[in-house]
Amino acid sequence: MTDTNAVRIIIKEMGLKYSFIADKIGITPYSLQLKLDNKREFTVTQVAKLCGLLHISSLKRRQELFFKEKVD
Repeated sequence: MTDTNAVRIIIKEMGLKYSFIADKIGITPYSLQLKLDNKREFTVTQVAKLCGLLHISSLKRRQELFFKEKVD
């Protein structure tokens, strides 16, 4: 599961627009919304691209943000 709150905070802090992010990872803004809300899953490729945009290089941090078993 995606840690939605943490990812949204990072996006906000970086000043990125959801439409820009969606375009860069190859999905629609609506699809991005569904994935951030854990209604659909990100692919590994999408996670890699998103982490690149958000400057997340640590494997541990990627796992914390995108591959949690349960989000608090």
